[in-house]
Amino acid sequence: EKISASIINSKYKAQNNCLIEKSTNSVVVGCNKSTIPSSVTSIENYAFFGMGGIESITIPANVSQIGTGAFMNCAKLENVILNDGLTKIGAEAFENCEKITQVTIPTSVETIGDKLFTGCKSLESVTIPPSVKEIPADIFDEGTQVTIYAEKGSAAENFATENDFTFVETEFPTEDEQPSDKKPGDVNNDGRVSIADARKIILVIAKGTQDESIETCDINKDGKVSIADARKIIVAIAKNDFDF
Repeated sequence: EKISASIINSKYKAQNNCLIEKSTNSVVVGCNKSTIPSSVTSIENYAFFGMGGIESITIPANVSQIGTGAFMNCAKLENVILNDGLTKIGAEAFENCEKITQVTIPTSVETIGDKLFTGCKSLESVTIPPSVKEIPADIFDEGTQVTIYAEKGSAAENFATENDFTFVETEFPTEDEQPSDKKPGDVNNDGRVSIADARKIILVIAKGTQDESIETCDINKDGKVSIADARKIIVAIAKNDFDF
């Protein structure tokens, strides 16, 4: 399905298959073919609820807030890229997104809501920055085996320890560090190069897009992102040699 110009009026506009409220520049309704415009500042409550065809979504840097249940029940959603600029992720925002395996929460985020990842049956790891001072007790399903990447001494480490989650100490970039300081191949900007980065590149290639968030993965410096770049990342991981 598509969101077309037929629903445009004085209050709303259609752009990139998103219905956007003009006064707030917020996405109020999306669909399976939506690409969130870079000018958008928020994703409203339940904007993409139940969109079963979405496989990948990138939240642009201008978005400061993701509303309650924004991507709830998006059964095929696998690839989620959250960019710096985001400050709040509402309750249940990714509830029942069964195919998500990994999420990196950017260092700009301060608040995350209840039941954020409940029902995410494939979730393997979440990176939580020190800027998040409180972790909801019900962020995951009871009994979920999730690895938490976080800074030592952070709220996320305390949460992991108290609830028997695997904790991996991770360093986060300081405010003075520029994008050029990112590691080559670190697509999700979590401070490490992993198979999750290669997986994201392959998915973006398959969808035929060249998102700005994967510029760090042009390993062979040919001006484009291709399967050759993903292959180099996989080889580097196997050899534990990241000197690209």
